Amino acid sequence: MLDKNGFKKKTYQDLKEDLETKFKEKFGNDINTSSRSVFGMLIGIFAWFLAILWEMAERVYNSSYSSKAEGVQLDRLASNRGISRDQESESYVDLAFTGVPNSTVREQTRFATRKSLYFYLIEDVTLDEVGRGSGQAVSEDKGLHTNVAANTITIQVEPIETIYTVTNPLSATGGRDVESDIELRDRLLNSPAISGNTTVNAMVARLNDTTGVRSSSVVSISPVVHAYVLGGNRETVAEALFDCLAAGIDTVGTEEVKVTDISGNAHTVRFDYAAEVPIKIKLDVQTNTSFPSSGIADIKQVLIQNIGGKDVSETDWIGLSMGEKVVYSQLFNFVYDVPGIDDVTIQVARSGGSYISGNLTLQSYEIARTSPDLIEVNVS
Repeated sequence: MLDKNGFKKKTYQDLKEDLETKFKEKFGNDINTSSRSVFGMLIGIFAWFLAILWEMAERVYNSSYSSKAEGVQLDRLASNRGISRDQESESYVDLAFTGVPNSTVREQTRFATRKSLYFYLIEDVTLDEVGRGSGQAVSEDKGLHTNVAANTITIQVEPIETIYTVTNPLSATGGRDVESDIELRDRLLNSPAISGNTTVNAMVARLNDTTGVRSSSVVSISPVVHAYVLGGNRETVAEALFDCLAAGIDTVGTEEVKVTDISGNAHTVRFDYAAEVPIKIKLDVQTNTSFPSSGIADIKQVLIQNIGGKDVSETDWIGLSMGEKVVYSQLFNFVYDVPGIDDVTIQVARSGGSYISGNLTLQSYEIARTSPDLIEVNVS
């Protein structure tokens, strides 16, 4: 029902009880409404269909609120504030070549990794007098999986006699999957900050609203700003940061990008990509007969979803924000979401560090990441 306190959905059981009461009003208190009786079966069927309608009504009610809306309804709320869901995108990478001096590698020439991820040049590359050169390439596929590691693009799909070797000295960046409801909702809730400028909140909101960026952090010590981002293309990130900087504010970081203002003057924008911190987790779990056969996988999945990282299906979960610490006590809440667990002990560690039973604190430029290989579950 809908009243001054909001919407309260009637459950299947609520509807059954209401129908039983109404049936007894019409047909007498002595009628049989047990689940195997004719009246009971009719009541069960009616309640089942009515429960679906109540669930629909609840979704319609929730579709008006950013914190509850899902799917297309969330997209439409976002569009009211000039925000759209980020679609999957390609990754960009610089390829380095060795070969015959002064030879040329043509635009659109394709290269690949050993896992058959293809990239093509978006510019002609002419090797210098010692036979070296580099140029930018883009992935043919779209998605997070195209952000391949350094030195993995080594195969010439279309072999050229004048080219001896090809590789990518740095990892590919900018590839992303379609933005999830959780990511879009977070951007939408923080959207008021996007309309501002120069403040730290505005910078973080603008960076998070940049295609390919999944998290960001800004450290401001006037007159210097140090921005950290997780994901995103270098040029796109630099332009977003430049657009919300006040005049006279300098930027620092290892990534340097030239950005041109509306008068044609070039400015150097600097920032850093976030340092991903692998988190190891060791669990000793005491179970009962309710523990499912997929229990170990379920425990790993719920931890990955809440901390952040890639699961077995290669889905990348955002999890914790940049700089957010791993709170030890919260891990127990996540694990106990899996049924059939009587007791559990948990230890955590940064990769390469010692296990502890306590919080893991991260710097503002670090982000916690874990994976199935980093989570050890011992069941008894």
